Amino acid sequence: MLNAIPTAEGALAFAINNSPLTLSGSSVLVAGFGRCAKPLARLLKAFGARVTVAARKRKDLALARTLGYRTVEFTDLQANSDKYDFIFNTVPAPVINVKVLQNTHENSLIIDLASSPGGTDFTAAKKLGLKAFLLPGIPGKTAPVTAGKILAEVYAHYIALFMKGGSAYETCR
Repeated sequence: MLNAIPTAEGALAFAINNSPLTLSGSSVLVAGFGRCAKPLARLLKAFGARVTVAARKRKDLALARTLGYRTVEFTDLQANSDKYDFIFNTVPAPVINVKVLQNTHENSLIIDLASSPGGTDFTAAKKLGLKAFLLPGIPGKTAPVTAGKILAEVYAHYIALFMKGGSAYETCR
């Protein structure tokens, strides 16, 4: 959770540096609405982007709407993917699939932040001539000092827990 902010900031920096468009005024899709997607959507909105959130759970779609984002269900992505200048995926499952990519605008920038192998069909994206990138380890690459401080804090907690006879699993439940 603590790495979500440097992840979001790194994703925005990558988007800014790899697109001829500004985020401000752009139509942006954020696939997923979990711990990385929420701060990402917030920052994109602060930049002036028109943010649409795709989520699986009804409660996440409802929360996204109450926060002022447009929403779309994953089942409707194919029909709507041509509307987005930027697509940010945070779902570690194949949600940005060939059917979605076939309808994606040729100038869209696709940034996948999900755990490897990501949720984008990179082979299909390449065949279709789309710009799609998987960004693993973005917190350490974007903000190494902050990422290091976060890891030091987390590891210190786990070491203290281990010394008391506990396990890391117990703290994650």
